[in-house]
Amino acid sequence: MKAGLRRILLVSALGLSCVQAQVPQASLALRRNAAGETLATASGTIPACGLTALNEAPRFQIEGTVITVIQPVAGVACMNPPPKEKHYEQTLNLGTLAPGAYTIKWSFPALTASYENPGR
Repeated sequence: MKAGLRRILLVSALGLSCVQAQVPQASLALRRNAAGETLATASGTIPACGLTALNEAPRFQIEGTVITVIQPVAGVACMNPPPKEKHYEQTLNLGTLAPGAYTIKWSFPALTASYENPGR
């Protein structure tokens, strides 16, 4: 018997079940405030267990016209059945950006957006 088949049979014999990972459903919106600063907001639903976002604020770095946002995540054990998804929303003030076309890459949920900053 092949090793992979033995593992499947063992899981079935133990009465365990596999839970399919849920895909986050989120969006990324960008806008400028009255002071000319760019605000990025990621919002939507994310898994409540498995790999999921912590309640900590994300950090970001700007290299040229690429803005990378890193959201702290953690592995949270899932029960069977897994808990419902949870709401996620984080807003970052990216400051005053120079005029140009920017790419924003948000780590989790995995989102990418293009943003054209016209300047003042």
